[in-house]
Amino acid sequence: TVCINGILSWWISGSILKPLGKLSLGTKEIREGNLDTPMQYEKKDEFGQVCRDFDEMRAYLQESVQQRLKDEKRRRDLITGISHDLRTPLTTIMGYLDGLLDGIADTPEKRQRYLQAIKTRTVNLVSLVDSLSEYSRLDADFHYHMEETDFKDYVEKYLELVRPDMENQQVQIEYICGKGSFSVRLDREEFKRIFNNLFANTVRYRRKENSRVMISLKRTLEGNNAEMVFLDDGPGVPEGSLEQIFDSFYRVDDSRNSAEKGSGIGLAVVREIILGHGGTIRAENRGGLAVIVTIPVID
Repeated sequence: TVCINGILSWWISGSILKPLGKLSLGTKEIREGNLDTPMQYEKKDEFGQVCRDFDEMRAYLQESVQQRLKDEKRRRDLITGISHDLRTPLTTIMGYLDGLLDGIADTPEKRQRYLQAIKTRTVNLVSLVDSLSEYSRLDADFHYHMEETDFKDYVEKYLELVRPDMENQQVQIEYICGKGSFSVRLDREEFKRIFNNLFANTVRYRRKENSRVMISLKRTLEGNNAEMVFLDDGPGVPEGSLEQIFDSFYRVDDSRNSAEKGSGIGLAVVREIILGHGGTIRAENRGGLAVIVTIPVID
């Protein structure tokens, strides 16, 4: 009887009490906010399955908390960016209005200059609000209207449509397309915003009067994606900023006072549209800024 009781006590301790102790410890760690400690129970018995399920729950909670922290940081950054980009032109407008009210603009020429400056800042504000509206729309589970599209034909028709306007803005366009089929699923209207934003950035940030843009289209080496490269001859960006230029309100130069150069949302909108198409986007310096987009091809 003593031997049997000893064996049963040893079995209960190893097979029941030990995993229960680990579950109790794991519950305590989660209650205290520590989601980094995994369960250390590897046996294949019923308690082992319970411990594995518990560990999966812990990992899921950890991932959820990390995602929530990222979302909160993203919202804080967005609010900070909005506040700054609204404050800058509003402060400028207030300054010009005070100048008009105080009689500083005492000649018709000065008054005209002040009013023109106010109009320019107001247009910047309208542009910022429009960009924010577009970004919020895409970020809120926007449903794309996908259609099977010949990507090569789509790009050619778009460039044919915008080429006259681009030439008026001293932008020369070169288009190169590889061989093969480029059947993809696109929201035709939303995808135009990608090109519109990329061309707008080319004009906005160039340092010379004329610009040259080269757009190339080919299949990736694996053959399951179409790769489009939009390369301009602008100044490019520092290597450390290449991954951040697609973040909302990010600007390469830390000077946020030149809000008229852009809202800092254009490339964030581009990224949202590409992700909504199941694609990828990245940037490289290739004698200018190259934006490389890939989207899945329909075989």
